[in-house]
Amino acid sequence: MSMICMYRALSADEARRARANEDYLMSLTAPVVDPVSMEMARKAMARIPSGIRTLLTMSGARMPKLDDEPSESAGPVLDIHKSWHGLHWLLCQEAWDGPEPLKHAVLGGEEVGEDMGYGPARLVDATKVHAVAEALAGISHETLERRYDARAMAAAQIYAFDPDDTSWREDFLDAFDRVKQYFTDAADRGHSILVWLT
Repeated sequence: MSMICMYRALSADEARRARANEDYLMSLTAPVVDPVSMEMARKAMARIPSGIRTLLTMSGARMPKLDDEPSESAGPVLDIHKSWHGLHWLLCQEAWDGPEPLKHAVLGGEEVGEDMGYGPARLVDATKVHAVAEALAGISHETLERRYDARAMAAAQIYAFDPDDTSWREDFLDAFDRVKQYFTDAADRGHSILVWLT
């Protein structure tokens, strides 16, 4: 299995509800079935008796959302796949921590809810989202390229990083651009951001 980093912008009411209600939080982070797999998932789910599906849900099993199930949030999900740890390194020059406010772009925020397999989700509040957006606005591709150090990243055991892979630039810079835009958009709306690894 891979550790994939996901983001979802939340309004103030959604953020409050996510802090207070574990079921709601889980609904925000439930896997969404892509359209290609939707029909197969629907057929497989239809074969699971409703009582067993209820037990699976009650046990904490992560059940995929199907398109006919209501979405708990209108906010789109951002997926930066396996680029999360490398991006954090390039922003913070540390594997697991970093300077304020940049550490909140990938690995920051307050832990909310139960362990989801790779730790609990984290909620970056609206004030920090604004600070992160401002900090990211001052960072360019050239800055990240200067910070790139394959030897140091390998020594820090950056997840899914291969120092011999020349595609790093495209992956990390694409993730950076998408995270930067996501924080900017959320800051403009006064939203918090929920971040989780799945």
